[in-house]
Amino acid sequence: MATISAVVVVVGGGGEGSSTTSAGGGASGADLRNDSAMSITVGETLTVTVGAVGAGGGATGGDGGLSQVLRGATPLLTAAGGGGGTTGAPRAQNGTSTAIAGTITGGTGGAGATASGSTTSGGGGGAGGYSAAGGAGSQGAVNGAS
Repeated sequence: MATISAVVVVVGGGGEGSSTTSAGGGASGADLRNDSAMSITVGETLTVTVGAVGAGGGATGGDGGLSQVLRGATPLLTAAGGGGGTTGAPRAQNGTSTAIAGTITGGTGGAGATASGSTTSGGGGGAGGYSAAGGAGSQGAVNGAS
């Protein structure tokens, strides 16, 4: 059988920020992984799993899911989902992404920001890029303040 080379990109599901009656923290951004030379056999079946967005609600937002390309049960490329927001310190990514090496590039999602006091919410972290990490979320300002 012949083989082909493919460019494959996976991005994890985004985390959900926390939601409270006063202020909540932002979720971490999802990771991105790119393989610019994945070998695939003609006629082969690969499984692609798309990470779900984190479920919302309460003081802790849900984590985003892993996104993967699998050959049978073997992961070929994995991107971690974003960690859900909390009213305290933001959580890190959900899962472990494929290591960056050789033909595999990508970036880690940026951290979400914590709530600042009881009336401001933290921003969410940006998703990882093709060659760099996503930006960190920033703390919100009280309405009318700068």
